Amino acid sequence: MLDWLASHYNLWRGLHIIGVIAWMAGMLYLPRLYVYHTKAARGS
Repeated sequence: MLDWLASHYNLWRGLHIIGVIAWMAGMLYLPRLYVYHTKAARGS
């Protein structure tokens, strides 16, 4: 198992970088969603 992970190191590194970027984008977008939610008219 460890041999397979080591042989696909670049794949795992790429997936990790993409995952971290997606997570950071989500964390930075959450405050905007909260503002939109609080500014929306009640019952809309």
